[in-house]
Amino acid sequence: MQKITANLMVADMGASLAFYCEVLGFSLSMGVSPDREILTDGRPRADLVFALIVKDAAELMLQRRDSMTADVPAFPADAVPGGTFTLYIRGEDADALAARLPAGVEVIKGPETSWYGMREIFIRDPDGYVLALGAPDGPSPA
Repeated sequence: MQKITANLMVADMGASLAFYCEVLGFSLSMGVSPDREILTDGRPRADLVFALIVKDAAELMLQRRDSMTADVPAFPADAVPGGTFTLYIRGEDADALAARLPAGVEVIKGPETSWYGMREIFIRDPDGYVLALGAPDGPSPA
């Protein structure tokens, strides 16, 4: 196995790209237009059906609901984005992020230092996914 990359179903690609790029500092590596044109110019577009975004060594895929339900028959057409998991993003300064979060971003918890030594903040993205962002507070716990 080489790596695992989450592919999140999103309801509004424009809102999701704005959140991940403007709030969390990701950039668009590749996008797919509704007519399946692959775009690599790095310019986020609200009409994309798929986006690969990157920050440092991390990458994340975003796929519009209609596109994902067409590609993956396990999801019904009326599937609701969001999840019952936490996407953990390591290497992010929780306090600096908290200080620059725009109004309207829901902070679920933190910033605080966990019992396992990570300084973390938990926030919710536009589709309801819970993101945990953190970095070691002192020597790395692992």
